[in-house]
Amino acid sequence: MIRKYLPQHDRLRQKLAYMGISAIITLAFSAQLLAEQKNEVFLTLAQSLKRGFEVNPALQALNEKVESEKTLIRSQYWLDNPRFGLMRENMGPTNTLMISQDIRFPMKYFYSGSLQSTKAQEKEFEYKEKKLALRKEIITTYYNLSVAKKILDLLRAQKETLREIARIAESRYGAGLTPQQDEMKAHSEQSQIESELLMAEQEVDTEEFRLSPILALENLSILKITTEELSTPKLPKFKNSNEDLASIILKYSPAIKKFQKNLEKMEHEKALALLNYFPDFMISYKKPFGSNADSQAYSVSVEMQIPLWFFMKQTAEVSSASHLVLEAEKELYGMQLEQQNEVSSLAAKVQRRFQLIGLYESGIIPQALGTLNSSR
Repeated sequence: MIRKYLPQHDRLRQKLAYMGISAIITLAFSAQLLAEQKNEVFLTLAQSLKRGFEVNPALQALNEKVESEKTLIRSQYWLDNPRFGLMRENMGPTNTLMISQDIRFPMKYFYSGSLQSTKAQEKEFEYKEKKLALRKEIITTYYNLSVAKKILDLLRAQKETLREIARIAESRYGAGLTPQQDEMKAHSEQSQIESELLMAEQEVDTEEFRLSPILALENLSILKITTEELSTPKLPKFKNSNEDLASIILKYSPAIKKFQKNLEKMEHEKALALLNYFPDFMISYKKPFGSNADSQAYSVSVEMQIPLWFFMKQTAEVSSASHLVLEAEKELYGMQLEQQNEVSSLAAKVQRRFQLIGLYESGIIPQALGTLNSSR
């Protein structure tokens, strides 16, 4: 009765207030839905690889290390900074300006630059090795996620089938056509499929979260793969598998290339150690100035650093560098054997898997389908 006598503008004000509150609630709910959808990132395999190469923190950090090593190459070919000095003598008195420059034995500049260039190349191959490892991790996880989703879909379909079987078993038991044991078995299989469904859902969630840090997805975003059909990779044919694989590994493997550059680096270190037997130089220039100084007076000197204690210092450095070269040779040989064995083992495993796939496609699956069709 009170509302009936409210003025017209009060009723309009209440209506607008209700509409405003409803709009705020709707916007808040929509924002929450958008936020939840924002945390889901849909990527194809190609997009995942591209994003991984562009934003993976470990790969980008290693790339910066490569650039750092490259920028140091030029500095190793150049002279060290000169020395400037100022001396005042009370005898006169006289002021003297001094400039000196250290000059290493010329070949040391060449080997120092080559050494730094080799370090940069070694880091480049390490970057390529990391990139291939990242590619392997992304592809493996992506395929695992795709397989996990397919298994989950199959289990859901199997759950519906078992539900129908259980319903039929109940009706047949109620009609006295089957014993109660069949009904209990159907319900037991239903419980088992529920457990398998939970495990399959957990596997899907695990694979989705595993890719998130690799692709640097922020705010705990969940990667959702697209519905594209992933094709089965094709295994290349080799005329002579072991020899061809060995030659390919030795020619293209970034890990082996990295160890080769490490050996080259150690050889440059040994060459620099041998060059320490040769003298380094220092050129100095002195010029007096002031009211008591002779304007024509100056002095130039050349000093030479002689490795007089070579039997204690240089011989130890050369011996240490020689052992490092031998160590690098052994490491390279070990890596070559490891890579060849790993690739040969992997190739054999892949060939067996392809044979198993062919067996399923040509024999087991057609037989199972034939049995299923005949039972209907």
